[in-house]
Amino acid sequence: MRLPGPGVGRTHVAPAPGNFAVRLGAIVRFAKTSRILAELAGGTPTAPGTSACLS
Repeated sequence: MRLPGPGVGRTHVAPAPGNFAVRLGAIVRFAKTSRILAELAGGTPTAPGTSACLS
């Protein structure tokens, strides 16, 4: 899926599939890619104020 440039609501649209899955009874997590990659690498994200914990 290709999403258009700035100002079109990508951040608002991104959680929609997860939201739908929850309504069907699934358990989902929403996190920034940098946070997930840091957790997979066994480290912590480099962005200030973030945590490796996804809970």
